[in-house]
Amino acid sequence: MNTKADRNKNSSYKSNAVSTWDVIKIALVSIVILVFIVFLTYEFFLKSKERAVYENLFQPESEKLVSVRKQADRKLHSYAVIDSEKNVYRIPIEKAIDLIVNEAREKN
Repeated sequence: MNTKADRNKNSSYKSNAVSTWDVIKIALVSIVILVFIVFLTYEFFLKSKERAVYENLFQPESEKLVSVRKQADRKLHSYAVIDSEKNVYRIPIEKAIDLIVNEAREKN
């Protein structure tokens, strides 16, 4: 009769096969590393977002930007002759809007 030892010698089972616990340990370590990487990526995103918000909203405006805005504001709210030969003139934006609205009302 075959004993338990005889069955082990005759079977094709390899004793150096990976155990289930080893696979579970590797999976758990992989999950922990993945969660850590996702956490670091999220923190990096938050820091980058905060930096971008600060740069866009809270930094003082540059002198060049302020001067460009003042110049554009002057042009929007003043009269000027652009080309007298072609009768091209600049009028304030409020006046231009009123003229267009009145013109549209007259057509209807």
